[in-house]
Order: sequence, then C-alpha cells, then structure tokens
Amino acid sequence: MFFKTQANDNDIPDGAINSKNANAGYAYLHSDLAPGWSIHKNTIETDQESSLIQAVKKYVHVTGDKIILDEKAGDRTVIQRMEATMKYLLKEWWLAKYGLIKGSTAIDWGDVQPQNGWGVVIDNNTKWTIDIYDNTMFVSAISDFMEMKSATCKSKPIG
Repeated sequence: MFFKTQANDNDIPDGAINSKNANAGYAYLHSDLAPGWSIHKNTIETDQESSLIQAVKKYVHVTGDKIILDEKAGDRTVIQRMEATMKYLLKEWWLAKYGLIKGSTAIDWGDVQPQNGWGVVIDNNTKWTIDIYDNTMFVSAISDFMEMKSATCKSKPIG
C-alpha cells in the first residue's frame, strides 16, 4: 500500500485511511493506484522513507520472500520505488555542507513542531535541525536497500 501511495516526487506517506473516514484535518492526497484511500503525510518528517525500506528488509529476511521486490506498484517494481525514495531523500533533504539529512525540530515522537498551528507541515515557523535519529535511520536504510538490491541482481539470500 505504501508503494501504491508513494507521491510523484517519491516521498512516502505516513499512512492511508479509507476515504470515508478521512476527516482528521490533513490536506489528504489521492493516488490512482489506491482508489478509495486518502493519504496523509507529516511533511516535517524525514524518516518515513527510511522506515519503509527497513520494514521491507525485515519482511524479506524473516519470510524469505524476495519476490515482493519485483512486484509492481503501477509501472515500477518495489525495488525501483525504494531506490526512487532514497534518491528523493538525497535530493530534497540532504545537506551537502554537513553530509547529513536535515529535518525539522519536533517536540515528541508524534513529530509535531513546537510552534503554533497544525504543527505537522513545513511552514514559515519550521526550525531546521540535523538529528541523530533521522541520519541513523537513513544509514540503516542505505545498508538494507543495498543488500536487497544486491540480492535481486544476484539471487543470493538476504540476512
């Protein structure tokens, strides 16, 4: 579902909800690949992409199901969509000056900005930061992605 709701710029949403129940205040998005679902994203976050790649790697490792990597979501395979989301992070969130991923300052695990307002979307009050969590998640995702990419190219076991 996450790959079917992946945005055109290749970011990954926080989640999707049945459109009939989509009334939490988000500016919901929609995808032709997931009819009937409304997609929501906290734009201040930079860990959805890394988290999804790590989750897929864990699934493949536990189940041995590498076929999922070649399944299609629209016109691209899952492994292609994962690669595109890694490129998205490097394009949109990478700070070459520091060699690290940036993110916004958040006050809790709900990824909410401390400023007034909705708090989950980038706005003129957003305070940028470089944090250990987002960068650790990114490095782990790179490692997991490279292992899966290698396995799809060479048919070797993952794990």
